[in-house]
Amino acid sequence: MISHIVALLLAILLAGIYFSTSGRKHDVKLNIPTKRSFWYIGTPEFFVDPFGFIMECIEWSKGELFSFRVMNNTVIVLRGIPGRDAFFSKGLDFMAGYRMLNPQLVDVMPVSEIKGDESWAGFMANFIRSEVLERMYPTMLQDISKIIDTWGHSGATDPFKNVYELVFALSMRLATCNEFCDDPTKVKALMRIFDRLEAGSTPTSVILPWFPTPARIGRLLAGGELYKMISDVVQARKKEGRREDDPLQVLIDKGFTLVEITRFIAMTLFAAVTNSGNVLCWLLIYLEVHPAWKNRVRTEIQDFLETSSSIQSQPSVAPIANIIANMGTEAMEAQTPNLDLCINETLRMIFTGTFMRRNVAEDIFVSGTRIAHGTFLMYPTADLHFDPSIYPSPHSFRPDRWSPEAVEDRKKMGITFLGWGAGRHVCVGKRTALLMMKMIVVLVMAGFEADIVDERGQMLKELPAAKHDMLFKVCPTKDNVLLRYRRKPIGRD
Repeated sequence: MISHIVALLLAILLAGIYFSTSGRKHDVKLNIPTKRSFWYIGTPEFFVDPFGFIMECIEWSKGELFSFRVMNNTVIVLRGIPGRDAFFSKGLDFMAGYRMLNPQLVDVMPVSEIKGDESWAGFMANFIRSEVLERMYPTMLQDISKIIDTWGHSGATDPFKNVYELVFALSMRLATCNEFCDDPTKVKALMRIFDRLEAGSTPTSVILPWFPTPARIGRLLAGGELYKMISDVVQARKKEGRREDDPLQVLIDKGFTLVEITRFIAMTLFAAVTNSGNVLCWLLIYLEVHPAWKNRVRTEIQDFLETSSSIQSQPSVAPIANIIANMGTEAMEAQTPNLDLCINETLRMIFTGTFMRRNVAEDIFVSGTRIAHGTFLMYPTADLHFDPSIYPSPHSFRPDRWSPEAVEDRKKMGITFLGWGAGRHVCVGKRTALLMMKMIVVLVMAGFEADIVDERGQMLKELPAAKHDMLFKVCPTKDNVLLRYRRKPIGRD
């Protein structure tokens, strides 16, 4: 039966290819370079390698706007400053594009009580208010120290797995429940579930959303497992008449159903984890390749923790976590400015994909091109992040370009940085994400002599290539790298 279905699909595909042509043409209606499309599918190269396709088209279009098709949908890629101004204007739907290209989001979109992405963001902000972060700060630091202590005295680990686990655990603390966060097996189980949810987004799932591919079946089963885990906790609380001070209790008290709770938790974790873990790994890599900045950050951390200089080598990083917790969140944020500079510059360097919107308002015009109602739009971050008129020597890692004076000087240019979103869609979790990354870096650098090395254990001399297999996500390195660590005495070297 499956062989007949596959044969039918191949026949449809071949028929589409036969009756279509490929290459560059000029769309008469849009008057911009347009990739020819195949019947039903649209532009197939986009599904094969979306990031490579967009990058190739950027060169191919010679700085012009260009278009291609995804199924029956027209996608126009805006360019330069005029494109930026249009892309971040009113009337463009933030989530519509991601719904089309990321089918897993359809199953976890915000629930009916929360209308639109801005309302969802506003509701999510309740979980990361300043007073909530301050209250959760000691617990989150202990969450990090417990996981780090499992690493042992020395060793080497894959940062894109183990450092990612730290970010995931902290995100769980702010989006799920105490029963999950206090059980290491539950943390790992949720990580596996989200890996499967994300793996369900494939070209086939976009072209044939009804087709039961292994990835789609795995995504549905993973969603069911998440629902069951949450249901067990909710039922146990009801049976025991027990309440907890956590996000799940807020959702229960608001009257959300189990399905709605599952969707909200899934969406929130997707938003929190999708990029933060990999951004943190790239930060460590950039610091390794630029030792002067690594030394500045290390010295800054030593100064931040100088009150702990009397503490000698410990079998745990918990004492450091306790000291940091007693200082409060404001101390961490105010006393690590070099870390801020390096995080922002890392974001600028590694955010090389695109943002996506849909025009849900009236037709608009960009550089003489009419953008009709319903058209999907993309904007490549590289048009800003690597514009030499905005960032001189844009391919150089220069964190000092994020000094308060430099940032103020760029404000006259309008939107110049997309690392935390922009316009009406600035990341609601920016402060939380920054705080989480800082907590992890401080604990790792204060507790260990840590270096990023290649698979052979050799120090990195140059920046490794990125994998670039995802269009909307910060990707890991193409070749594996390792975080090599050895526990050190606490205090100044």
